[in-house]
This record gives sequence, C-alpha cells and structure tokens, in this order.
Amino acid sequence: MASVDQKNWLRAYITGDMATVDALEARMPDAESGEFFTFLVAFASLMIGVRFEDDKSPEAVQKFVDELRYDFRNAEPPIKPLMVEGVVRATLGEEHLFEEIPQDEVAGANFLVITKVANESPKVGDNLESYIARAEQLASGFNG
Repeated sequence: MASVDQKNWLRAYITGDMATVDALEARMPDAESGEFFTFLVAFASLMIGVRFEDDKSPEAVQKFVDELRYDFRNAEPPIKPLMVEGVVRATLGEEHLFEEIPQDEVAGANFLVITKVANESPKVGDNLESYIARAEQLASGFNG
C-alpha cells in the first residue's frame, strides 16, 4: 500500500510543486523505494490506458512520443524517445520489451507519461484521487 507521503509526492509531482516533491523524497526511507516504484508504474499504466483508450496502434504511440519530444524538447537530460515508446508499447501488451529496458529508463519514461497525460486529460484531472486509489490497488497486488 502506498504511503501518505508517496501519494502526496505523486500529487505534488503532477502539479509541478517540486519543492514539495523534494521535501517528501527526503523523508521517504530507502526501504520504500521498491514499493514506490511499483506504485508509480501502476499509476503510469493507468495513464497509458487513458491516453490509448481508443487507439493502441503503433501510429498512436508514435504520435504520443512525437508530442513528448516536442513538449520536452528543452529537457536536461534530453528525453529518450525510443525508451518511452518501448515502455508504452510494453504496457500496451508487448511485455517482452520490458526485458530490454533498464529499470531507471522505465521510471524516466513513466514520469514523462504521468506528467503529460495527468496534466492534459480532463478525465484524469477531474478524477485524480480515484486514479491514485486504483494505482494503489494495482501496486498492492504486486507488492503483497
């Protein structure tokens, strides 16, 4: 189960409150890192589900990645579009791709997905708490 700090971290991250993100990260014990990663992966998976609800085609994934490349064109370090595409495709059913993507790259891609979808989708913004609760349920199935 995600801790209060983990859920608050996610809310702060989505809203761009980086001071709160930093403060909460400093308080989270290292022992929670695996649980937190699972919670974030679960939330990102839900965001991918929202974005690709109507179209899971390779063209839709490529369009999303192209949008991310533009949205984060000045990011430092630069985003890795192939990693993001691999994570999205793996989440949409090509699970074998996860075998070739390092865990830190999965995390980085998930942060980009979370940022974009949670901020652009009214469906998410209006129901953020239910998405957080659902991600917590999904994560507890992996952690428990």
